Parts: sequence; structure tokens; C-alpha cells
Amino acid sequence: MPTLELYYIYPYKTDFDADIISIDTCDTGYNTYKIILNQTLFFPEAGGQSCDRGEIIIGNITAIVENVQIDKAGVITHFIHSSASLDILNLENTKIRGKIDWEHRFSNMQQHSGEHIFFRHSPQKVWLRKCRLPSLGQ
Repeated sequence: MPTLELYYIYPYKTDFDADIISIDTCDTGYNTYKIILNQTLFFPEAGGQSCDRGEIIIGNITAIVENVQIDKAGVITHFIHSSASLDILNLENTKIRGKIDWEHRFSNMQQHSGEHIFFRHSPQKVWLRKCRLPSLGQ
């Protein structure tokens, strides 16, 4: 089932509540996990734009969101680094609190908008000619 993409509904919101759908260990030695939520404000990496950063708070443990990816089915996976090991067997359906790094989000929003403006007003033929890379044989 796809993750509800709150970032499209509330692009200026910085915190949200969600439920854990699944959580798996990536590396027990470093307390890294991949977590799927029923909904998220974290924008995933897509189209050359970096993903959102921030925190996920599970009970009294704060985890840093290091990467966010979306698959073809629309399921968003958050890759987190926790300050302590998590008991993943008992965390499904647990409520979390997510917090977006607003400075990073806003910078991404401005850059993304600027790219659209720039490319819209650039003569396409000139832009393509100037940016053409030499082939391997040259």
C-alpha cells in the first residue's frame, strides 16, 4: 500500500505524527534501520533532488533520518540512525513523531523552483548546444 505523501498536502508543515507499518534492521552495530510509515512529511530523493532530512522520535529515542526513498509502488522508506538500539519486534503500529529539517527543505524548494524558471526562459537549442558533452572518442 502506498505511503500517504503529506509533503504535497502540507508543504510548509515541519512536524507530523504517523504509525510504523514496518521496521527492519540495516546494521545492528550502527543502530541503523529502515522504516515504513503510513504517512510522511519527508520528501524522498527523486528527479535529482535530495531527500528531506530530520528526525523520527519513537518513544524516548530520537533517530536521525539519513535517507528517504520511494519505490514504484509509492511506498516510502526512511533510513534512520538511532541513538540506541530499537526493539523492532515490538514497534509495528507504534506511533512516531517526525520533524523536518526546515532549512534544508526550504533550500530544496527554492532551488527546485529556480531550476524551473531558468530552464523555462533559456533558449533550448542554445542550452543544449552549450551543454553537450564530448563523446568518449574525442
